[in-house]
Amino acid sequence: MSALGRVFQRFFGEERDALVLGVLRVSIGALLFLNGMRLALEFMHSGYFGDYFHMPLIPETWLPGATGYGLLLGLQAIATLCAFVGIWPREGLLTASSLGLYFLLCDRLQYHNNRYALLLLAFLLAFTPCDRSLLIVRARQHTLPREERIAPTFARRLFQIQVSLIYLGSTGGKLLDADWRSGQVLFMRYARAAEQFTNQGHHLPAWMLFVFTSAWFASLAAKAAICSELFIALGIWVPRVRRLPCGSVSCSTSRSSSRPTSNCSVGSCSPRTSHSSSRKSVSAASNTRAGMRAQNGSRDSSPCAIGARASSAARYLRPTPRHST
Repeated sequence: MSALGRVFQRFFGEERDALVLGVLRVSIGALLFLNGMRLALEFMHSGYFGDYFHMPLIPETWLPGATGYGLLLGLQAIATLCAFVGIWPREGLLTASSLGLYFLLCDRLQYHNNRYALLLLAFLLAFTPCDRSLLIVRARQHTLPREERIAPTFARRLFQIQVSLIYLGSTGGKLLDADWRSGQVLFMRYARAAEQFTNQGHHLPAWMLFVFTSAWFASLAAKAAICSELFIALGIWVPRVRRLPCGSVSCSTSRSSSRPTSNCSVGSCSPRTSHSSSRKSVSAASNTRAGMRAQNGSRDSSPCAIGARASSAARYLRPTPRHST
């Protein structure tokens, strides 16, 4: 066998115990159910997304109606529960993940990198022997004997490839973005978080406010985030350090972006309003950059001055209200 054939055999022909895949199925099934409940609650409280401003990635005629969307959400919930308890688990994962990807195509505003990664990993997991362990519906006999759990697990290589692509893309995007490299993005987030804590009555210590509203801390945190994502993308292929990046992937969380709900319908949102909001955002970012540069000079370290700086920086992050035309 040639060297290329041996590499192919090692990567895609390896057979292992599928016990861990059952744990992964239960975990991803629970996350899929929570994501589906988020969509269901938005549908119940805010109405059908098609009645508001939305950005479909597929033709408008391919979008379901309000009734059809509700039925699809119910089908996704049933599929995730089946995957979780072990009733046709692979079929449930395939159905739930496919519907989730379809919902992302229906509305670009629903997209978030974490949601996309979750749905894609669930889709790939459906092609693995994840139905041989932790079948909760079978009670005490939830796991098959070890001899029956041995199976090809080539799809886990697709997991590794997908995780590497996600984190390489994220690292490249941050490296090419001057605002991310300089720490401006994190500086604005920290400033807004400090203001939210103050508004909710949780007064942070003065030294903590001083750190979180400092440009040097935001710059250091941005560079640490870039290095950690690059380590995850490459370290997942090194057996000796694989547990570290895998732990980082499981523990890292990112605040998901939610679809903004507006009072305007699809026909009442004009491009002029969007362009005006974009211009205001660019102007706000420029003012924030100027504020960061000004921090290199003298600063008042009193708690009142620190809180004022945080409120001033976070003011540019408040969403610009949309006005129907």
